[in-house]
Amino acid sequence: MIRTGHRLAAFALLAVATPIAAIAPALVIPTTAAAESAAAAPKLSEAQLKKILDTIPAKGADVTADKRVTDTLGLTKNSDPIASRALTVKERTGSYVHQIQPLPGGNGYLIGNISPATMEVYWADKNLALVAAVVSIRGGPATGVAGGVMVYSTPLKQAQGDFNKELAYWATVADAL
Repeated sequence: MIRTGHRLAAFALLAVATPIAAIAPALVIPTTAAAESAAAAPKLSEAQLKKILDTIPAKGADVTADKRVTDTLGLTKNSDPIASRALTVKERTGSYVHQIQPLPGGNGYLIGNISPATMEVYWADKNLALVAAVVSIRGGPATGVAGGVMVYSTPLKQAQGDFNKELAYWATVADAL
């Protein structure tokens, strides 16, 4: 069952600076267990992606991506921030919030998840091939960084497995729409 809320969470606006308790997502979807069990299955079909993209105008929200994240991904160095509509869902159980944001001009997607301590954001091209990945961690060695948040690139080889799990999660979302 999908529940619609009044406000959407946004990776771009959160940048792990907002506590997860303050997030009011638009949709509530089952846990990642279903997505992880589908690891051997195709990650996200064209039909499932189309279903998600068709849902964004009605249930999505306008989002401006966090510049630290998009700069680290290599999308916005020395340019304006990225703004477009995004779909955000919260797991029914657990503390993860997931978001998919189509990039303007058909330049792919920002796809990711946020937990109370971390945020993973993936830049995928229009064919859902992983282009770049970042992880943001609250606290730890980054206490001198603004708000104690550190954003850093993740090597593609290291990020690919988690990206595949995120696509599998979005396949479960599409099937629930």
